[in-house]
Amino acid sequence: MAAPNGLHTCVYCGVRYQISRGTPQAVAPAAAAPAKARGSGLVAGVVVLVGLGIVLAMSFAGSKGSSRVAPQRGSAVASAADGSSVSVVAGPANNAPVSVPVAPEETAPASGEFTLETLQTSSTNALWIYGYFHNTSPFTLGKSKVIAVFYDKDGKEIGQGSGYTEDDVIAADARVPSVILVTDPPADHARIAFEVSAKRPSYLPAEIEGLELEAEAPRRHEFLGWKYAGKVHNKSGQPAKFVKVRVLAFDQDDKFAGHAYTYASADALADGATARFDGTLLGSGKEFKRFEFRVSGRPVN
Repeated sequence: MAAPNGLHTCVYCGVRYQISRGTPQAVAPAAAAPAKARGSGLVAGVVVLVGLGIVLAMSFAGSKGSSRVAPQRGSAVASAADGSSVSVVAGPANNAPVSVPVAPEETAPASGEFTLETLQTSSTNALWIYGYFHNTSPFTLGKSKVIAVFYDKDGKEIGQGSGYTEDDVIAADARVPSVILVTDPPADHARIAFEVSAKRPSYLPAEIEGLELEAEAPRRHEFLGWKYAGKVHNKSGQPAKFVKVRVLAFDQDDKFAGHAYTYASADALADGATARFDGTLLGSGKEFKRFEFRVSGRPVN
């Protein structure tokens, strides 16, 4: 009995075989034997079929002209029209590899340096530390932490304080102002060392370009310190939000010595629009040589 795939099964013993070439021949059964001889006829038929199976197996193994090919990796096996097997290649075997080097900025560590400018002590004995954070990484950093470590005259660590850069986005090789407030500094410290905790950012907020400042000269206030005011003009070509104006104050030695910030009056500043700002830089007893204004904002969408 032959299946559609050409596989034959003996109806007596269950042996399965396949003919590699040619068309199977149907042999008519012999005339029915007398009842007493049927058993011996069955045995003879089995012997004939078994012998035929052995001959077919030998034919498969010994035929040199057969088109059967052992399947290889990356190939498929299909049956030919005459029942033999052929190998079909599934795809090209010699695809050339492509080597792509990693950009240096992707493997370089995040790094930065803090440079002290001035120290200011408040009426409550809190210590304000003003300086600049320098991004020495070959890529942009986000807001970064600066740690102030206090030591006594024997070099023993006796306290610390920390703060963050004022900028949320710090380009490679950029220097940005940083302020550290230590509310309870050790009174007997001999020196202060600074450590930078720079990390590769997982997220950087988008910043808008095209914001222009128009600032008035700050005025001294009798009790509060210095009052400042001005306008922000949006010439970016898109609406802006979180428009922040920062004021840096510099002492007579042109050292960074004061800081304040405020926001433009409009919640969202449309393209081509203008918004006012005003604020106070505390410290009525401080003498400043000049002020520097900086503005930043983010896209609305």
